[in-house]
Amino acid sequence: MLLHSWLHAIHFLAGAFTPAIGIGLLNAPPSPLPLVTARTDLAPTSSQPTDNSHQELSPSDRSYQRCMVTFETLATPRGTTLGIEPMSDPPDERLGLTGAVTSGDSVGSVGAIDATATTLTSNPVPVLTAPGIALYRQTYQDDRNNQDVDDVHGMAIEANDATPGDQSTAQAATTLIYQLDLSQGAQLDLAGSIVIDPANPQLQPNAAYDTQRDPHVPPRSLDDHWQAIRTAHPDRAFAAINGQFFGATPIRLAFPVKAQGEIISGGYAGSSEYAGEKLMFAIADQVATITPFPEQGQPDSPLFSTIPDLIVGLHPCADKGRDRAVGRTFLGIADRNGDGQAETVLILVASHATQTEAIVALQRFGAIAAVMLDGGGSTQAIALGETYLTSSDPHPRAIPHAIGLLSGMDVLPTSER
Repeated sequence: MLLHSWLHAIHFLAGAFTPAIGIGLLNAPPSPLPLVTARTDLAPTSSQPTDNSHQELSPSDRSYQRCMVTFETLATPRGTTLGIEPMSDPPDERLGLTGAVTSGDSVGSVGAIDATATTLTSNPVPVLTAPGIALYRQTYQDDRNNQDVDDVHGMAIEANDATPGDQSTAQAATTLIYQLDLSQGAQLDLAGSIVIDPANPQLQPNAAYDTQRDPHVPPRSLDDHWQAIRTAHPDRAFAAINGQFFGATPIRLAFPVKAQGEIISGGYAGSSEYAGEKLMFAIADQVATITPFPEQGQPDSPLFSTIPDLIVGLHPCADKGRDRAVGRTFLGIADRNGDGQAETVLILVASHATQTEAIVALQRFGAIAAVMLDGGGSTQAIALGETYLTSSDPHPRAIPHAIGLLSGMDVLPTSER
């Protein structure tokens, strides 16, 4: 469900009908997508602080600036040759990060952001591999107690009064990084195992971005999503993670999802929520991109292009409780061979992380761009049938959308699954 701060509440869109899944709409593609758009083009518009040297920045503005400085490190990838000039000051010094940074195939330690109690401090270790996919895991104790408390729609998030540094509140924390090499045949199934409410009308003329798709999507456990993904891809299913933001009543996806050329949903939010702060992650011809979502409809929207797979999320610095150490799910992309095209997809699934920390963790794996998916109690992960990260809710949260991670070839014989 959608995480929200007190200052950024979501208002539901009204609508009497929602569509069931239908045939994807394909028109002429828009202009080719660049690998990475300039950082200024990706900056959130609704929460940028005003530059006023005579006034002290508010905590919200300081949080935003800190996140954006971190985000800028994605424009200076380590171990690649994109022709991007590095920042004048090393990002680690500007952010107060600790721990060595490495590049290429080695993974550096994820350093601590100053003024936080506990962050990622040791090297993630590989725990599972398959053709084209590797899963890294890090476990540690986090004494920040920022459990999210959702309202009936999962739209609000509150922190309790625990004091950072109180070891009595320390919790076991887990950060996972999935690394997929598209050039080795690894894939993302963005449709996952989504189930459309059969009671929906087939089309919804007023759906966002002229998609005519805004279906009711009943939530299910991540284990049910995994079983469905494994059934659909018995020889290649590697993992299942939570995906799209969601909300409304009945449950619908917030932003667009397109898979295998078919528009699954245009989302209920449209341009009325987080305008100018939406990014889209897309895959075409074994190349991944993250670019601003243009907030427009047919025929110019990428949803109506020949791009087969895309999901719309939020800018990593959009106001989703930036400084709260809660569940986070981010997608990143990396150009590991330096040819100017991102062939590697990075997926961060963390039980306790601020948005800044999620960006840092992805950057240390070589990410050159990132987008935020659903988080909080929705953040969950399964790999090869084993739960590696469970929901922070007292009872694991049911979610309407999960993303399937597929290996380049057979992972395990069906008889051993």
